[in-house]
Amino acid sequence: MFFICLLLSIIIVSKVEIKLFYPLCCAIFIVLLIHVLFTLDFTLGNISYFVSDELAYISHGANSHLSEQGNTDRKLWVVLNSIMQWPFYTDGLFNKLVPLVFLPFLMLVIYRIANNVRVAKYFVFIFPYTLFLSQINLRDILIYVVALYALYIFFSFKNKYKYFLISALLIMLVFLRPFLIPIVIMSIMVTQFIFNQSAVEKRLYLLLKIGLIVIVLSLLGYMLLASRIEQYMRYLTFILENGVNARGSEERIELGIGYILMSIVKFYTTPLPGSIIARALTDYSNQFGYLDDVFRFLSQLSLYISTIYLVYLTILKKNKWSRLLAKKNRAAISVIIYLSLNSLLYAMYYGGGGHSRLKIGVYLTIFLLILIMKSDERRIK
Repeated sequence: MFFICLLLSIIIVSKVEIKLFYPLCCAIFIVLLIHVLFTLDFTLGNISYFVSDELAYISHGANSHLSEQGNTDRKLWVVLNSIMQWPFYTDGLFNKLVPLVFLPFLMLVIYRIANNVRVAKYFVFIFPYTLFLSQINLRDILIYVVALYALYIFFSFKNKYKYFLISALLIMLVFLRPFLIPIVIMSIMVTQFIFNQSAVEKRLYLLLKIGLIVIVLSLLGYMLLASRIEQYMRYLTFILENGVNARGSEERIELGIGYILMSIVKFYTTPLPGSIIARALTDYSNQFGYLDDVFRFLSQLSLYISTIYLVYLTILKKNKWSRLLAKKNRAAISVIIYLSLNSLLYAMYYGGGGHSRLKIGVYLTIFLLILIMKSDERRIK
């Protein structure tokens, strides 16, 4: 079933946007090559084939380190793993490459959000950790696909099924990563506020529709995730009263402006390429293998170069940030807001740490900002 699903995803995306066919085939080939090298690393005894949450997914959620609510949050991914295994039901390649089925849709939505700018096809090559993540059995690729499509559909679709599709995508998030639902909705509302509608009636009507969706999803979400919501609230209350743990120690740090700024800077700038190389050459302990460090190094290097280029566009070229709104690419602006809020939450939660798979949003934010500014540059001159 895995190969059928992968073939269908390639056909669907290529039919929708034929320009993506060759970059897509190239990306899939690279992912398969990465997995061959990953398997070689495993064969040499350096790493385990499945680690962390992967063990829960291949055991259909019956893993002791996940709570009952933890399994609920991952229910959709567990089901997808079962589907990909059919009819063999063996724990191996078909599980490991599940995210690869959704990589074509990620490439398509990025391309569409960027208004079909040619360079948008190459995001996964510019930040190649996305390719490495496509052969690790984790939810992240699908979560980005679902959230980005919800925002893209809201601002780009005009047909009568628009709100049904958005609701279906948000329900999928309930069974993938539920705390992202309010972030998606908030991103929509902030974008609508930025791009004020000319008619008051349109604004009120739109707010009414958004409000109804929020109410329905809130009720549904509370019924399904009451214990998780209570857990979030208890944790929030605790850190407000007691501070947060310093990463790697028992020391508690007060949650304040200093902590937030430090977390943002660390989340954005780390891991330093030099520290990745030093760890690989000395005390190697990465559970995902040497290739993980290689692609983290390349992606972080791309992030630094992209940031310098973005600074060049904004300062030396004297482009004004307000002109980003001139093109009125609401889908792109809403995605940037969503990714920024998402990254901010992860930065605060992990104190600026966390694995690179959590930082795909940072890569995509910088990438989209550059594409928007470049696409508007001709209009500004």
